[in-house]
Amino acid sequence: MGKLLTILGIDEAKQKRLPNDVFQAEMVIDGLQNVYASSPESYKKNQLALAISESIRLLMARVQPYLVEEKKEEEIKKEEKKLPEEPKQRMPQKGDIVLPTGTYSDEWFVSKVDEEYVAITKLPNSTVKFTIQEFLKFYKWDEKVNRWFIQIKEEKPKEKPEKEQKKKKEEPKQPEPQTPHKAVEDLESCDEIKDAIKGLNLLAKLGDDEAKEIVKQLKNKLKTQKCK
Repeated sequence: MGKLLTILGIDEAKQKRLPNDVFQAEMVIDGLQNVYASSPESYKKNQLALAISESIRLLMARVQPYLVEEKKEEEIKKEEKKLPEEPKQRMPQKGDIVLPTGTYSDEWFVSKVDEEYVAITKLPNSTVKFTIQEFLKFYKWDEKVNRWFIQIKEEKPKEKPEKEQKKKKEEPKQPEPQTPHKAVEDLESCDEIKDAIKGLNLLAKLGDDEAKEIVKQLKNKLKTQKCK
């Protein structure tokens, strides 16, 4: 497994998908980093740093299609999983009793049903028409008494006073605890940590904020593990 690829966040499972030329390129970059580390400060050293940085960028561009392909496969698997079927809602039928006001003293009945509309009637000649969607939105079937009842609408929660809302907005957010980078967690031995620091120091020097943060975390890990 490639150390540089691991540091760049590509785990073992993903690396198994990569072609051999990616690992060959990684070895070349590693060799250039060793040359950079042992070279005195000069204009040529700065040029080498830029070359290494560009090589890493090209390496990641070469790897990216394989990572995207893996994501697509995961999405296809998720879509293939069968979702549980929703319970079927009882549809109105001709002759069903309906309580438009919610009381038994005001019983109507379903007089007509088709693909789009429901008509409910109270004798002798009062008739009201609903679409199927409207009817099912307002009425719920009760199997115990075999009637359609008006559904009780949930009350909206009362809004809090303006002062309380304003106070809540003004309260500063607590900073979220910083989680260690995956590359830091994966590295265990002192030698691995030192190699990772050496590989990332260059990117940190070139202004990569993420590399700076990982180097910082790795150095803390060196202290914690009492590496010499």
